[in-house]
Amino acid sequence: MASGDTLFKFFPQGNQPPGSNFATLDTFAAITGLRWVLDFIGSGGAADESAIFEDFWPSYYSGGGINVVIDYSTSGTSVGAVQWEVSVEVIQDQDDQDAAGQDFGTATDITDTPSTATANILDRTAAGNITHANCGSPAVGDRMRFKIARDHDHATNTDDAQLHGVYITEA
Repeated sequence: MASGDTLFKFFPQGNQPPGSNFATLDTFAAITGLRWVLDFIGSGGAADESAIFEDFWPSYYSGGGINVVIDYSTSGTSVGAVQWEVSVEVIQDQDDQDAAGQDFGTATDITDTPSTATANILDRTAAGNITHANCGSPAVGDRMRFKIARDHDHATNTDDAQLHGVYITEA
């Protein structure tokens, strides 16, 4: 396949939360019904919160890097920047899951500014790129874990950030 092809789509209900400092599954009421989100605490948090999703690298993956786009909203009226950190861990055949060094690659920052000072308005980030090497050099069929964290202390938005979904394509 080619650059731009969809590799993964992750939604709040698929989160496999880490043991601590995790985003909370939540909803907000919209006119058309409840909307599922992962809530990442704003400036009141003591540490960055994160969410983890798992999948397999698809059969049509051609071995490139990835582009990550995040759909989110905020719980309040701040129009300050929201910063996300995204990273990938590859899990290959016969990997020792308890070994030191079996971890996520270096995080890529994706910063976005909400389009309006209104709560619960969907915003979509520009694509953040993660190189093939920084993804752990995966191959077709390898397992992958994708981590997204809100880096609340490096951005100016003090509201809770609400993750609606993540869309990943081949770079």
